[in-house]
Amino acid sequence: MDIQATLNKFAKLRIVVIGDIMLDHYIMGDATRISPEAPVPVVSVARDTYVPGGAANVANNFAGLGVPTTLIGSYTNDPESVLLNDVLTQRGIQLSPIGQKDGATTILKTRVVVQRQQLCRIDREAKPAAYALDHILQEPKFLELIANADAILFSDYAKGVVNDALLKAVRTHTSPHCPSSRC
Repeated sequence: MDIQATLNKFAKLRIVVIGDIMLDHYIMGDATRISPEAPVPVVSVARDTYVPGGAANVANNFAGLGVPTTLIGSYTNDPESVLLNDVLTQRGIQLSPIGQKDGATTILKTRVVVQRQQLCRIDREAKPAAYALDHILQEPKFLELIANADAILFSDYAKGVVNDALLKAVRTHTSPHCPSSRC
């Protein structure tokens, strides 16, 4: 098997990843003392790192193989979505604007890591209903994206994007292209 030939074939695919988009934030540092306010470590921050999480990480894995990837998920116009879009753009991932909506914060998972040990995780997210993409399921841009995709991958972290309405819409608008009667 020629790996390079396989990777070259991947580069010709159009992949759409649909799912729960997250921005993973790592606060890396050291803790050398206990807080006088409460019996908890005081972390001196050495660096902050932001990486794609959830469905964005799935898209990142494809982009790492040189596969043109479009990411569809729910996010809002907040500072976290700006950071997320910057991180994705640096990796060659297109964050589809059709997933932007009001009413839910962009999902942010912050992990505080001290000496390679995760101390805690802080989650910022809304209720799952806020992340549903039901409002785009008949939009021409959404239908065009899924109709022209060579593959559609779902990444479900139970945050509300992947639901029965989404699955039905994708199945309905892609089944004529499906080579199998099981689609």
